[in-house]
Amino acid sequence: MAPKGVGVGSGPALATRASTRVRTATKPFEQAVAAVKPRAKKAKGVAKGRKGKAGETAPTDKKVRGKTVAGRVTKPPPTDAKAKKARQAKKAVTKRTKIVPAVEAESEGEGSDLTSLVASPVPARQGTKRKAAEAESDSGSDLSDMGTPELEQLTRAVKRVRGGPAPTSTKAAKKPASKTAATKPVRKTAVAKPTVTIAQAKAMAKEAAKSARAVVDPRRAIINDKPTTRLTVWVFGEGSAGELGLGPQADGIDVKRPRLNALLSPAEVGVVQVAAGGMHAAALTDDNQLLAWGVNDLGALGRDTAWDGAKVVDADRTYGEDDQESSADGSGLNPREATPTAVSPEHFPDGTQFTQVVASDSATFALTDDGLVYGWGTFRGDDGVLGFSETVRLQLRPALIAGLKKIKSLACGTNHVLAVNDKGKVFAWGSSQQGQLGRRVVGRSMAKCLVPREISFGRNKIARVACGAWHSFAIDTGKRLWAFGLNTYGQTGIATGAGEASATIDQPTLVSGLRDFRLMDVDGGAHHSLAVDDEGRCLVWGRCDSAQSGIDLATIPEDHLVFDTRGRQRFIKKATEIPGLKVVHVAAGTDNSFAITTDGVAYSWGFSGNY
Repeated sequence: MAPKGVGVGSGPALATRASTRVRTATKPFEQAVAAVKPRAKKAKGVAKGRKGKAGETAPTDKKVRGKTVAGRVTKPPPTDAKAKKARQAKKAVTKRTKIVPAVEAESEGEGSDLTSLVASPVPARQGTKRKAAEAESDSGSDLSDMGTPELEQLTRAVKRVRGGPAPTSTKAAKKPASKTAATKPVRKTAVAKPTVTIAQAKAMAKEAAKSARAVVDPRRAIINDKPTTRLTVWVFGEGSAGELGLGPQADGIDVKRPRLNALLSPAEVGVVQVAAGGMHAAALTDDNQLLAWGVNDLGALGRDTAWDGAKVVDADRTYGEDDQESSADGSGLNPREATPTAVSPEHFPDGTQFTQVVASDSATFALTDDGLVYGWGTFRGDDGVLGFSETVRLQLRPALIAGLKKIKSLACGTNHVLAVNDKGKVFAWGSSQQGQLGRRVVGRSMAKCLVPREISFGRNKIARVACGAWHSFAIDTGKRLWAFGLNTYGQTGIATGAGEASATIDQPTLVSGLRDFRLMDVDGGAHHSLAVDDEGRCLVWGRCDSAQSGIDLATIPEDHLVFDTRGRQRFIKKATEIPGLKVVHVAAGTDNSFAITTDGVAYSWGFSGNY
């Protein structure tokens, strides 16, 4: 019968049924026990001989000395020398004894009590109380003859049966047992059960995360701060596709003057940051929601906007002089596109916190506080849809952008994205047909452009990135400006090739014309650009034939301008300061520009065909 309980080491063992593999593994152990048993019994005889009564002489024959005769005394009291020698012999035997798997000394009728365990060698094919007791009597056996591989095989087998820790080396197995380990049963101390189970605790934590919507995983390294100021959102311009977010009642309305968007109320919604794409927009709220509205034909909103086409009419609305009805038939807007609506949080891991949102022509990207980037939509090229990644053409729901970690900020052009990480390195992906990714890509490798790849700036570290429609900028830690991309109107600020029909800057190049300025902010439109230096000066360059510069061109020196064949000013090739403005921030639309002064006043100029 197999032993009922098996244990390893000096601690209490858990009772379990030994498998055939364990019994097989203990054969070398039995052989070792059998080899040393005579020596162990001989040592016990020496110890027992000290218990004789006074007046009797101990036999001197070695064959008789280790035996005990019941009913009569055979030995005199041992002398001090003999007693010391006997103690030394017993101590030597004890030192040679190894700690080995324990056997529970209980009979089949004693139930499953695990508190009475005996530390002793594992006897093969023994399970009765009698055989367990015999095993206990041999607890002083020497296992030094057992080989290291055999002992490790035994302990590993016992570990598999018990499911608990076992010695993994001979050194650990050779630790001597205590004096009472072989004679006194070891009792387990009862441990009070917790009032809340682990499963219940996990369920409670998950529920709390859902309700708070702001759970922070302590294992995440937070590197980005979230904006907290609630903004009042004003909209103006063309809204025929719902890109103003005024809802379905704003049917075909072009807003000529800034209008407060009531659907983005600071009290009820709490927008902290907003971004405008080609025909859609996105916003981040203080309660960590990502809102999106506008055209969703290519998945730029990251949610389902299917609609049956029924017209929505606001009978109570009266259109004023600032509104213009642009649709004679009154075809209604899709309310699911025209109304700011949150992207479902189910697409993001629990605890995800967003710090920035940006938008390109047909895609949207969001940055988290731990530097990860999510995106959805697609990129377009000169020949139509280019794709979102190497394997996905249209990304209709948010997806993690692989290969980006510890990103600090994002910037979007028409069909490309820049990202700068915490080490000042820049990554770019999207369309590269105008050199806006800072690397040359041949036609057959266009799909590889959809994978973020680092741009080389030598040993320079980048602090800020910005994008025009088809060109890109980077400000390094020394406040110098780097540029690359399309340069047909000198919009990069680099004179080389500026004005040619296919002029591009394929690699990041230091803008020497701005070397005397320490730049704090920069942005680009379709073919013009503007920047702010550390003294608040607002600088412009690039195309100027539609008032993009905000400067009376007659005041600009001719050597700073490039003229077309008819003698009209075509673009500004050297950065020029706009007089009378002290600015802290600039932004550029397709052919228009904006600036916020140090006293908080917003200025705008440029082409205003759509207000």
